[in-house]
Amino acid sequence: MRLQGPRKCSTRTLDSLDTLLTEKLRDVYDAEKQITKALPKLTKAAHSRELKDALKEHLEVTKGQIHRLEEVFSMLDEKPKSRLCTGMKGLLEEGGEIAILRKRRIWDAAHLREAAPKLL
Repeated sequence: MRLQGPRKCSTRTLDSLDTLLTEKLRDVYDAEKQITKALPKLTKAAHSRELKDALKEHLEVTKGQIHRLEEVFSMLDEKPKSRLCTGMKGLLEEGGEIAILRKRRIWDAAHLREAAPKLL
């Protein structure tokens, strides 16, 4: 696929598929980094041992994905830099709103299960 002239993505011009790939990798890299910050909070909020264990396991998997992304950046001779992934930011904010329910004593595993598919 060939881009028809330069296109804008954020503040950078997408003049090639290489640039597009790099920008998308930065987006995914940021999403994974955001997840690694959110999962410990979700784990702490969970009441179910099973759910806590699943979230801890997912954190380890996510750390592995970050490592693989860093390897890809290296193969492309690029620094592993983030570009804000607004989609993940929105999902995590929604998950945070659900976590607030816990402080109101409405929290239960069903609420977290409701948010988890969006976050995981």
